[in-house]
Amino acid sequence: DRADSGATNNGIVEIHRGVQGAFFETDARVLIGEIPFGRFGTALAVCDFDGDGWNDLAVGAQEASDLATALPAEDQGAVQVFWGGPNGYSDRPDFEIFGRLQGPTGWEPAPFLGLGASLAAADFDGDGLCDLAAGAPDLGVDGELDGGSVFLYAGRDDGSILTRDPVRVLAGPPGEASQFGRRLSAGEVDGDGRADLLVAAWRAGEESQGAVYLYGGTAPLDAVDPIPTTAASWAATGADPFDFFGSDARLDDMDGNLRADVVVGAYRAQTNRSDQGKVYAFVDPPMSGVVVSSTGATFDVDGASAGDRLGQAVAGLGDMNLDGTGDFVALAGYSNAYGIEVGAPFFASGGDDGTTQLSLAGVPSGHQIGQALTRIDVDGDGDLDLVFGAPDAGVPTVGGNAGAVFAAAAQPDGSYGPPTLFLGGHPTHSGSDRFGHGLAVSDFDGDGFDDLVVVARTDSRLGFPGVEFNDAQGCGDALSLTGSLWVYRGSATGIDPTASFAWFGPLEYGNIERVAGGFDHDGDGFDDLVVGSTLWDDVGGFAVLRGRPYVGPGIDLFCDAPIVKGNERFDRLGVSLAPMGDLDGDGCDELAVGASGEEFGRDWNNQGSVRVFWGSGGAGCASEPLVSTLQLEVLNTRLGVGLASGDDVDGDGVNDLIAGGDEYRVYFAEHGAAWMVPGSWILQVPRQPWPDHRLPLDSETQRAELLPFQGLDRTYGLVGRDAAGRYGGSVGIVRVQGEPLVAIAAPLGGQGGVRRAGGIELHRWTDAGLETPAARLIVGEIPLEGRFGSVMSTFDDHILVGAPTSGVEGLTVGAVYPVAL
Repeated sequence: DRADSGATNNGIVEIHRGVQGAFFETDARVLIGEIPFGRFGTALAVCDFDGDGWNDLAVGAQEASDLATALPAEDQGAVQVFWGGPNGYSDRPDFEIFGRLQGPTGWEPAPFLGLGASLAAADFDGDGLCDLAAGAPDLGVDGELDGGSVFLYAGRDDGSILTRDPVRVLAGPPGEASQFGRRLSAGEVDGDGRADLLVAAWRAGEESQGAVYLYGGTAPLDAVDPIPTTAASWAATGADPFDFFGSDARLDDMDGNLRADVVVGAYRAQTNRSDQGKVYAFVDPPMSGVVVSSTGATFDVDGASAGDRLGQAVAGLGDMNLDGTGDFVALAGYSNAYGIEVGAPFFASGGDDGTTQLSLAGVPSGHQIGQALTRIDVDGDGDLDLVFGAPDAGVPTVGGNAGAVFAAAAQPDGSYGPPTLFLGGHPTHSGSDRFGHGLAVSDFDGDGFDDLVVVARTDSRLGFPGVEFNDAQGCGDALSLTGSLWVYRGSATGIDPTASFAWFGPLEYGNIERVAGGFDHDGDGFDDLVVGSTLWDDVGGFAVLRGRPYVGPGIDLFCDAPIVKGNERFDRLGVSLAPMGDLDGDGCDELAVGASGEEFGRDWNNQGSVRVFWGSGGAGCASEPLVSTLQLEVLNTRLGVGLASGDDVDGDGVNDLIAGGDEYRVYFAEHGAAWMVPGSWILQVPRQPWPDHRLPLDSETQRAELLPFQGLDRTYGLVGRDAAGRYGGSVGIVRVQGEPLVAIAAPLGGQGGVRRAGGIELHRWTDAGLETPAARLIVGEIPLEGRFGSVMSTFDDHILVGAPTSGVEGLTVGAVYPVAL
C-alpha cells in the first residue's frame, strides 16, 4: 500500500491467477492506486456485492482523499470497488466510498477518518447479497483519538454495487484510544443464515489489554446511530496490561461443525517469557452478550521464545492433524529463527502444548543495502574503498533494523573485494536505529585526513550522564527518534572504527534523513556538515554542523548547530542537500537546499523550490547570512527533490547546479524533469538576508524563475521519457576522462527496455546545452521497485549506484552497483 507507482504512496494491488494443481501464476495483473499518498491496498475483500454471480473486489485506501471535491478532507480514507465480470476487473474503480461522518446536513467528508484500514465482506443481513464492513480505527470517539469505528455498507443489485452511505455504524469503547476496527473478520457463528462480524480493538483498556467484539448478523441493516460495544453479542478482553489482545483476530471453523469459532492473537502476552506472544481459541462462543477474559479461552498456545511476539497474524485451519482439536497457523513477527527479527510462521494444535516452526520461503529481507554509499580510504593503503549502509539490517547483539555499515576493499584491477561488516554499532546503538541511512566524507576535524560520517536515522537521544560523551555544551534530555550523526576520524592508518564526534537531532520524532559534507560554509578552514529532514515540525529543515578540532578523550558531543525550518506544512525543506563550492570567490562555500513541497501561492501546488544559502562569517565573506530562491511556476513539479553541484559543467569557471523535479507532468502524466542551472546565472539572482535563521515568508521571498527548457541559446532542461519513472529524483555530476557529464536518474524508468527497472542517463553539455540522446546509459537489471539510481555518488571516472529496494538477492535486500566509466 506504500508502493510508488506514478505517485508517492499511491499503492498497488497484484492479482495472480490460480493454477490447476498449484497455487497461482507468478505474473500478476496490477491495479494502481490513483490517489497520491492514498495507500491503495491497505485492505482487500472479495465478494459478490451485486448478486450477478461474479466476485467483486473491494480495496481499502486508508489515507486517500476525495480529490474531486473543492476542499478534500485529509486522510479521510476510501474503499474502491472493482466490478467483477467475465473479462476480469477494469483498470479503474467502478465505485468509490470515501470516509464521511454524519453532520448537520447529512454525511459529510471527515478528515483523518482512515476508512478502509480493514475490510470484511459477507451477507450480514441474509438478503443474498454480500455486504461490506470497513474499519476506521483512527476515528476519534468521545474526544479520544484512535478510538475507532466500523461502517457497514449494504450490497445492491440495482447497478450501484453498494450503498454509498453507511447502513450501520459500530462505535469503539468510549474514552479509549482502542483502535477499534483495526482488524475485521466475517463468518457464520450462530447458524442463523446471516454472517456475523468480529471486530478487534488491540489497545482497548486503560493499559492496552486489548479486546475483541462479536456482532451477530441482523436484518434490516438500517441503524446509522453508532452502536456501542455494550451491544455486542459476545466479547473477550485481554487479561494483563499490554497484552494487545486482538493484534489479529479471525472467525474460522476450528472444530469442523461448519460454524465459525474465534481465534485471537495477543502478540505481547506472556506466560513465562517476556513478549513471547500468545494465540487464543474460543470454540462455539455463546451469542448471549457475555464478556469473557482471555483466560477463559478453550485453549491457548504460547510463543516459543522471548520476544517472538506470536499472534501478530493468525488463521484457523480446522483439525488438520485429526487429533480432535482445532489447529491454527500464526506469525511470530519478531522471531529470530531465520534472522534478526525476520519473523517466522508456526503451526499449533489445541491438542499439543507447543508450536511447530514452519519453513519460510526466501531469505532474510529488507536490509535496504545501498541507501547510502561513498568511497573513502578505510585501511590507510591509499586506495579509495567502497563503503555502503544497510540501515534496516539486523545486528545480532542489538536487534532488528539496527543498521550497519559495510566496506569492500579496493582491488588492483579497479574492482572491490567482498564486503565485510565495518561499523556495527555505537554507544547508543539499539534496534530500529537505522544506522547507515546516510553517509558522507568530510575533514570535519581539520587534520588533513578525510573522516567518515554516518547517520542513524531513527536513533533516540538519551540522557547524557557524561560517561560516554564529552558533553561540554549541555546537550539536553532524552528525546525519541531524533536521529543521530557520528563522525569516525581518518588518519594515515585509515578510519578509526570508534566514533570521535556525535550530534543528535533537535526534534522528537524528527529523524535525520540525509547528510552531506566536504564544504566550508563559514571560511574557517574546517569542513562543515549539513543534515536535513523533511519531518522536522512537518515543514522540514536543515542544520549546518560547523567543523571543529577533536578534544577527546572519548566522544565529543555537540549541539550548537542552529536549525533552519520551512515556512509551511509539507514544504519538505531539506529533501536534498548540495554543497556548491565557492561560487562568488569570497572564501566561503555556498549550499543548495531543496524544498520539493513548497508553494508560492495557491495556484502552484507542490511546485517546489531550491534555495541557495550563501557562505558567510569568514574573512572576506558576507557578514550576514543571505539566501537566493529559485522556483519554477509549474504545479506538481516537486522542484528540488534532487540536487547536485560542486563542479563546473559549462566550463565558465563557476560551479553549476543540477536540479530535479521528479513529478513534472506532461499531459497530466508524471514524467519528471531535470535542469542544468548555470552558476554564473545564480550569481545574478537576488539575495535576501534571513536573520535569526528564519527564512523570508513566502509573501516576502524574492524568487528567480529557472531558465526554460529551451532557452534563447541552448537547452537547459530535459523531460523524462517514461510516465511515473521519477526522472530527476536523483542527479549528479561525474567527470569521465576529464569531461563533466550531467547524471539524471529515473529510479522507476525503463530506459534499458525493462519496465520500471530504473536507469541513469549521462548527458554532455555542448554549445547547444544538454545534449540528447544521452552519451551514456546505466540501467537496472530487474523491474519493479528496485529504485536503481535513487541513490548515487559520483567520482572521477566512477559512479556508485544504489538500489535500496532491489530484489536481486532477496526481497528489498537492496544492492550497490559500482560502475567504472
